Amino acid sequence: MSIENECCIPNTSTTPLQYQFDVTNLSGVPVKHFAIVNTNPPRSISPPSGVFVPKLLPHSTATIKLTMSTSSIEFDLVLEDENHNEICRIHVCSPCAYNRSSGDDPGCSVEIPTVSEWGLVILTLLLLTGAKIYFSRRQTAA
Repeated sequence: MSIENECCIPNTSTTPLQYQFDVTNLSGVPVKHFAIVNTNPPRSISPPSGVFVPKLLPHSTATIKLTMSTSSIEFDLVLEDENHNEICRIHVCSPCAYNRSSGDDPGCSVEIPTVSEWGLVILTLLLLTGAKIYFSRRQTAA
């Protein structure tokens, strides 16, 4: 699945914050239902689930509009078949808290990949071994 054309409609005194996006079914299976799970903060999105009418066929796109209680929300979007079997899942980080003009953080926690201590030890040993081979071949050729 892919998510595109994300749009945030700010809340006013009469309307809550709306988060709208297009979801494309990239699986080979028709999708009938969607569910919003693992929301952070909890219970901050409605509706928590919905039905595609007609079914979302493979390589088709549909628009989903959600009402949010806060601008910084993370959740998993799950697409399901007619029998509520999970077809695919994607983690979504709402861009509604992101202020492009000020360069603010999008408001979602993003893990930065790091190398563990053992990874550094192995990398160092590999580099030393490679350097030893390179320099030993260089001396025998001279």
